[in-house]
Amino acid sequence: MLKQKTRAYLTRLESALCIGLAAAILFAAAGIQMQTALADKMLRLHVIANSDSAEDQALKLKVRDSVLAEVERLTADAGDVGTARQAVESELDVIRQAAEETVLAEGYAYDVRLSLGETDFPTKEYEGFALPAGRYDALRVMIGEGKGQNWWCVLFPPFCTTAAFEEEAIAAGLDEEEIRLMSSDGEYELRFRLIEWIAHLREILGV
Repeated sequence: MLKQKTRAYLTRLESALCIGLAAAILFAAAGIQMQTALADKMLRLHVIANSDSAEDQALKLKVRDSVLAEVERLTADAGDVGTARQAVESELDVIRQAAEETVLAEGYAYDVRLSLGETDFPTKEYEGFALPAGRYDALRVMIGEGKGQNWWCVLFPPFCTTAAFEEEAIAAGLDEEEIRLMSSDGEYELRFRLIEWIAHLREILGV
C-alpha cells in the first residue's frame, strides 16, 4: 500500500515537473520570438576598449562619443533600421576616421577596427528600458587590442542619444508589446533570464 502511494506521488510529481518544464520552454520560446522581432528593428553599438586601465576606459567613452556623433548625423533622416544600416555601412571609413582622430587627439597610437554584422549581446539594462540577450545587428568598434570592458547601446532607434525612449521606439516601428517588454519593471525578468540562457547555449554550440 505504501509503495503504491509512493509510486502515485512520484507519478504526480513527474507530471507536474513535465508540465512546468513545458511551460518554461513555451515561455522562453515566446521570449526568443520577441527578441528576434526586436533585433530585426534595431542597430546596436558595441565599443571595446584597449584594456581595463582607467586611461583606456576613459578613451573608450571619448571614442564612443565621436562614433555616436557621426552616426547620428548619418542617420538623421533614416525612417527604418534598413535605411540606417545602409547609411552606416556606406560611411564606415568616415566613422573610423572620426574614431581614429579622437584616439590621436588623446595622445594614443591605437588602431581602430570597425565591423558591421551580427553580434551576441547579453541582457542589458539602460535608463528607462532593457533588452534581452541575443544576436543583434551591430556596429562593432574595437580599440587597440580590444581586451577591455565593453560599452553597449542602441544606434537605431537612437536610444543612445535621446531620453524620449517611447517616442523613438514608436517612430522606428516597434509595437506596443515590444515596447512593454523593454520597459516593464521586473515583469519580464524570468523571460530575460531564460532567453539569456538559451543564447548562451547557442553560443557554446555554435548555432
